[in-house]
Amino acid sequence: MKNKLLLVLLLCFIAPVWAKQDPVEVVSYYIPGLVNQDKTGSLVDMLNKVNEYTGVEFDLTLMPTRRVQKAFSQGQLFGYFPELEENRVSDSCRTANIMQKKIIVITRNDSEKITEVSQLEGLRVGAVAGYSYGNEIVKNEKIKIEYVKNDDINVKKLLAGRLDVIVGDAHSTVNAIKQNDKKGELRYNPDEPISLLDVFFLFQNNDKGQQMCSQISTALERLRSEGALKTWFDYE
Repeated sequence: MKNKLLLVLLLCFIAPVWAKQDPVEVVSYYIPGLVNQDKTGSLVDMLNKVNEYTGVEFDLTLMPTRRVQKAFSQGQLFGYFPELEENRVSDSCRTANIMQKKIIVITRNDSEKITEVSQLEGLRVGAVAGYSYGNEIVKNEKIKIEYVKNDDINVKKLLAGRLDVIVGDAHSTVNAIKQNDKKGELRYNPDEPISLLDVFFLFQNNDKGQQMCSQISTALERLRSEGALKTWFDYE
């Protein structure tokens, strides 16, 4: 009887070790090539690798960008990715960088080459609503930005002469260009960005959030040292 009692007590202490932890809900949004609607893409591959290195199972949900940011600021979401410093809620916890977002410029071949933000002033500039391009661009009152819902629309507008230039990134925007039959009429260079922006996970600033930031940051640094972030995002 005494041995049985000891066995029961022992099981009570070690049961939590055997119990599977609940998945951690993390939210993202549609970014062609990075986070696709079917939950594939380079950022999803990265998340799966972070899962492997941390042992944390993530439950990924996709929502529109603005809804994600608003819900997080109201404390309705635990964490999401990717995000930039300019959109970061002040009382939040961020991880190490996933990558640096390269803001590039796309023009028609017959247009002037643009290498600096100041050259956008006075032009018809296409961008995607909900994407971030850096305060140097969006808060410059001399730069007039026309927002649409996706990169595909901007590419078509640029080819039709309804825009002078597109600002975008070296992933989703370039993917949209590559899918267009007239891509040869456009000029861009992913290796010549006009701006670089840090990209990371964002979590609520509580004990659980800080723990998650620490675990994910350690995994990201490992992925960076292994060259995986270079392969996925050209970040080293």
